[in-house]
Amino acid sequence: MPKNCLFCNIVKGLVPSYKIAENNKVLVFLDIYPQTKGHTLVIPKSHSVNILDTPDQEVEVVYKMVKKVCLALKKSLKVNDFLVKSHNGVLAGQEIGHFHVHIIPCYDSSCKNKKREEGKEEHLRRLQKTISSHLD
Repeated sequence: MPKNCLFCNIVKGLVPSYKIAENNKVLVFLDIYPQTKGHTLVIPKSHSVNILDTPDQEVEVVYKMVKKVCLALKKSLKVNDFLVKSHNGVLAGQEIGHFHVHIIPCYDSSCKNKKREEGKEEHLRRLQKTISSHLD
């Protein structure tokens, strides 16, 4: 794992996060600059830059977790629609060089155009507990 990778450092516990779920392959946590309430990131624990250099088995595990998290968000936040996306490469808007998938709950049609804003700690902690409690 690269020492300067933010997500690798979150996996190692060197950088705090609002963890939603975790297993031996995947980590799920809230985005601290959410586009909407419940904006979540799903990452493989092992480092890969984007989907192209991520082993197929890890991509599969990541996307299985994405579905599980979407179901938990649906139950906990009463939302039915989601943007599920991954930016792959700088020209595509990838800001962190570690493969990750965004799950952005859509409460109305403006979800794709909303600006990201820094989340408030108290609000993120409450969301963390609420969403985590709905994971099967």
